[in-house]
Amino acid sequence: MLNYCDGYAIFAWNIVIGMGAYSIIAAAVCLAGIFTDETARRTDQLILCSKNGRARLYYVKIAAGISLSALGVITVLAISAIINFSIYGIDGFDTAIQLILESSYNLNIGSTVIIMTLMSVISVVCAVLFTMLLSQLVRSNIATLATITMIFLLTMFVNIPNHCRVLSQIIDYIFPSRFLMGQYAIDTRLIKIGDILLMPYYAVPVMYIVLGICFALIGGVIYRRQEIKGR
Repeated sequence: MLNYCDGYAIFAWNIVIGMGAYSIIAAAVCLAGIFTDETARRTDQLILCSKNGRARLYYVKIAAGISLSALGVITVLAISAIINFSIYGIDGFDTAIQLILESSYNLNIGSTVIIMTLMSVISVVCAVLFTMLLSQLVRSNIATLATITMIFLLTMFVNIPNHCRVLSQIIDYIFPSRFLMGQYAIDTRLIKIGDILLMPYYAVPVMYIVLGICFALIGGVIYRRQEIKGR
């Protein structure tokens, strides 16, 4: 059924969601030690007493983490897209999403793919910034990776009934891995802020961007106030 748009449907629901969610773990593995290695290798004394060893170095590391995670997931999705659309073709971009999923949004499958791709990139970057903040707090690669993995697995299996509206939306939307794997980007449960109702694929990316900025700023304060403990 609807074979002419299989390329977009498969890319959106199988590749983008899966790659985006598991890229969170991959990025955490790569960046968990970006701050903890200073302590483990005992180079923090040299780094923190240098001219650019606090504020400037911190934001350089943050920029490196953001660029690595974003370029990583974009590269993986780009390669997957080339392979996927080479097999299934690019026909069906304007197919209404209602013909594929039970959704009331006025979207076509092509724009949904674009939304899901952007959501994946933003989700991975937000998760990476949280990982980098966590690595500063616990100062251990193993503890950082264990915490991220535990959160990832728990959010996959925890299920809050929809009649607990507020709690279920918090659980479904606040964790990037759950938001991607649960296909909540096109969830029909709107987010209410005061008298304003927002669609998840508008509100959640903005929330992740705000959270990411908060993680980076909090981490900056912690890093600048870090004290070198005697050994």
